[in-house]
Amino acid sequence: MGFIVTVGGIFVLIVVAILMYASNMREKIEAMSPAERATYFFGAVNEHLICPHCQTKGLVRAKQETRVVTSTGKVGGILKTDTTSETTAVVTQHHCGQCGTTWDI
Repeated sequence: MGFIVTVGGIFVLIVVAILMYASNMREKIEAMSPAERATYFFGAVNEHLICPHCQTKGLVRAKQETRVVTSTGKVGGILKTDTTSETTAVVTQHHCGQCGTTWDI
């Protein structure tokens, strides 16, 4: 019985810590100006990039991000089986300030 109470108490402490961290981050983001918020989420403006969607130059932001890429395939032979693999990849996230489109390269 004591073990369950201890594990439950630790679980509650972890949940409270996560909620406090999320609340603190929300307050921090809400205190930012719109320009600071855009830089935080989408990176700095790159004057040379052109948006492929609306053709606007000078309003595209770029930021390095890590993504989990999942690929599926079939392995041949006598038995055909489906395979799934996950890898992490560093991509450049772009965001257009004119049309609001976000894309990865």
